[in-house]
Amino acid sequence: MGTRLYPNTNNDNILEILAGASKGTMERLSKTQESHKQRLAAARERGDSIYDLEHELWCEINEDSDMGTLDSFTTFGWGKLRTEVYDLLKTSPNLWDGELYDGGSCNDPELCAKMLVAQGVDPTRFIANGISPKDLGGLSWG
Repeated sequence: MGTRLYPNTNNDNILEILAGASKGTMERLSKTQESHKQRLAAARERGDSIYDLEHELWCEINEDSDMGTLDSFTTFGWGKLRTEVYDLLKTSPNLWDGELYDGGSCNDPELCAKMLVAQGVDPTRFIANGISPKDLGGLSWG
Protein backbone atom coordinates (compact mmCIF):
# COMPACT_ATOMS: atom_id res chain seq x y z
CA MET A 1 0.00 0.00 0.00
CA GLY A 2 2.93 2.35 0.60
CA THR A 3 3.72 5.05 3.10
CA ARG A 4 1.18 7.85 2.79
CA LEU A 5 0.94 11.42 4.08
CA TYR A 6 -1.97 12.53 6.30
CA PRO A 7 -3.03 15.56 8.32
CA ASN A 8 -3.01 14.92 12.09
CA THR A 9 -6.39 16.53 12.66
CA ASN A 10 -9.59 14.74 13.62
CA ASN A 11 -11.67 17.88 13.04
CA ASP A 12 -14.49 16.88 10.69
CA ASN A 13 -14.83 20.36 9.16
CA ILE A 14 -11.14 20.56 8.36
CA LEU A 15 -11.09 17.05 6.88
CA GLU A 16 -14.09 17.91 4.69
CA ILE A 17 -12.33 21.03 3.37
CA LEU A 18 -9.03 19.22 2.78
CA ALA A 19 -10.84 16.46 0.89
CA GLY A 20 -12.94 18.92 -1.10
CA ALA A 21 -16.22 17.55 0.30
CA SER A 22 -19.25 19.57 1.35
CA LYS A 23 -20.01 20.43 4.96
CA GLY A 24 -21.79 17.62 6.78
CA THR A 25 -20.24 14.87 4.68
CA MET A 26 -18.31 13.34 7.59
CA GLU A 27 -21.53 12.92 9.55
CA ARG A 28 -23.21 11.16 6.58
CA LEU A 29 -20.14 8.99 6.01
CA SER A 30 -19.96 7.98 9.68
CA LYS A 31 -23.67 7.11 9.76
CA THR A 32 -23.35 5.03 6.60
CA GLN A 33 -20.35 3.13 7.95
CA GLU A 34 -22.06 2.61 11.32
CA SER A 35 -25.21 1.26 9.66
CA HIS A 36 -23.14 -1.48 8.03
CA LYS A 37 -20.98 -2.26 11.06
CA GLN A 38 -23.53 -4.53 12.79
CA ARG A 39 -24.29 -6.46 9.61
CA LEU A 40 -20.58 -7.03 9.01
CA ALA A 41 -20.03 -8.14 12.62
CA ALA A 42 -22.95 -10.58 12.44
CA ALA A 43 -21.67 -12.05 9.16
CA ARG A 44 -18.18 -12.49 10.63
CA GLU A 45 -19.66 -14.19 13.71
CA ARG A 46 -21.53 -16.65 11.51
CA GLY A 47 -18.40 -17.25 9.45
CA ASP A 48 -20.09 -15.89 6.32
CA SER A 49 -18.19 -14.21 3.56
CA ILE A 50 -18.26 -10.46 4.05
CA TYR A 51 -17.12 -9.59 0.53
CA ASP A 52 -20.65 -8.77 -0.72
CA LEU A 53 -21.43 -6.69 2.37
CA GLU A 54 -18.17 -4.75 2.07
CA HIS A 55 -18.86 -4.17 -1.61
CA GLU A 56 -22.37 -2.96 -0.79
CA LEU A 57 -20.92 -0.47 1.71
CA TRP A 58 -18.32 0.71 -0.81
CA CYS A 59 -21.06 1.24 -3.43
CA GLU A 60 -23.28 3.15 -1.01
CA ILE A 61 -20.40 5.43 -0.02
CA ASN A 62 -19.26 6.02 -3.59
CA GLU A 63 -22.75 6.70 -4.97
CA ASP A 64 -22.41 10.02 -3.11
CA SER A 65 -19.42 11.80 -4.66
CA ASP A 66 -18.68 13.82 -1.50
CA MET A 67 -18.73 10.71 0.71
CA GLY A 68 -16.54 8.85 -1.79
CA THR A 69 -14.07 11.72 -1.93
CA LEU A 70 -13.90 12.06 1.85
CA ASP A 71 -13.61 8.31 2.40
CA SER A 72 -10.77 8.18 -0.11
CA PHE A 73 -8.97 11.11 1.55
CA THR A 74 -9.25 9.65 5.05
CA THR A 75 -8.00 6.31 3.72
CA PHE A 76 -5.21 7.45 1.38
CA GLY A 77 -4.44 11.01 2.53
CA TRP A 78 -2.33 12.94 0.06
CA GLY A 79 -0.97 9.73 -1.40
CA LYS A 80 2.27 7.81 -1.25
CA LEU A 81 5.26 9.79 -0.05
CA ARG A 82 7.25 11.24 -2.89
CA THR A 83 11.02 10.98 -2.99
CA GLU A 84 11.19 14.72 -2.29
CA VAL A 85 9.42 14.20 1.06
CA TYR A 86 11.84 11.42 2.02
CA ASP A 87 14.68 13.76 1.11
CA LEU A 88 13.24 16.39 3.48
CA LEU A 89 12.88 13.82 6.24
CA LYS A 90 16.52 12.86 5.81
CA THR A 91 17.50 16.45 6.69
CA SER A 92 15.74 16.13 10.06
CA PRO A 93 17.72 13.77 12.31
CA ASN A 94 14.87 13.53 14.82
CA LEU A 95 12.60 12.21 12.04
CA TRP A 96 15.08 10.03 10.14
CA ASP A 97 17.23 7.31 11.66
CA GLY A 98 19.18 6.40 8.52
CA GLU A 99 16.89 3.52 7.65
CA LEU A 100 13.81 3.37 5.46
CA TYR A 101 11.40 5.11 7.77
CA ASP A 102 7.79 4.16 7.16
CA GLY A 103 5.97 5.96 9.95
CA GLY A 104 6.13 9.07 12.02
CA SER A 105 4.81 12.53 12.53
CA CYS A 106 5.95 16.13 12.48
CA ASN A 107 4.51 19.15 14.26
CA ASP A 108 6.99 21.78 13.01
CA PRO A 109 4.80 24.12 10.90
CA GLU A 110 7.70 25.15 8.65
CA LEU A 111 8.79 21.59 7.91
CA CYS A 112 5.17 20.50 7.47
CA ALA A 113 4.63 23.26 4.90
CA LYS A 114 7.76 22.12 3.04
CA MET A 115 6.58 18.51 3.16
CA LEU A 116 3.19 19.46 1.70
CA VAL A 117 4.81 21.31 -1.17
CA ALA A 118 7.24 18.42 -1.76
CA GLN A 119 4.23 16.08 -1.81
CA GLY A 120 2.61 18.25 -4.49
CA VAL A 121 -0.05 19.72 -2.20
CA ASP A 122 -0.80 23.41 -2.65
CA PRO A 123 -1.31 24.74 0.90
CA THR A 124 -2.84 27.96 -0.46
CA ARG A 125 -5.89 25.91 -1.48
CA PHE A 126 -6.87 25.21 2.10
CA ILE A 127 -5.50 28.50 3.45
CA ALA A 128 -8.01 30.18 1.11
CA ASN A 129 -10.70 28.19 2.95
CA GLY A 130 -9.59 29.52 6.36
CA ILE A 131 -7.35 26.59 7.35
CA SER A 132 -3.80 27.36 8.38
CA PRO A 133 -1.05 24.73 8.32
CA LYS A 134 -1.22 24.84 12.14
CA ASP A 135 -4.88 23.71 11.97
CA LEU A 136 -3.70 20.43 10.44
CA GLY A 137 -2.20 19.45 13.79
CA GLY A 138 0.98 18.55 11.96
CA LEU A 139 1.47 15.72 9.52
CA SER A 140 1.85 11.99 9.91
CA TRP A 141 2.90 9.27 7.54
CA GLY A 142 2.56 5.57 7.66
